[in-house]
Amino acid sequence: MVQTIGRFRADPDAAERGRRWLQARGVTVHATAFSLACSAPPEVFESLFNVKLSAAGAAWKVAGKIRVPEEIAPLVEDVTLPQPPEFFP
Repeated sequence: MVQTIGRFRADPDAAERGRRWLQARGVTVHATAFSLACSAPPEVFESLFNVKLSAAGAAWKVAGKIRVPEEIAPLVEDVTLPQPPEFFP
């Protein structure tokens, strides 16, 4: 069975509610076609998701399990930290 890519798009109302909640707590949020792309100071991320971050080269390492706040848990499928690109000579 062929599945369309549209089925993977976030519900627009849910994405907007999540965006507003995060933005009100100091997170910079940009909507994408499929999710929200966010950035925040480490202290804000640690406070919101109840974890500790540590620098791992150009990336961040999470100590503990990311806990999505109850207020937005029904709106969130996953929280990921992007890894920096790997450049080849």
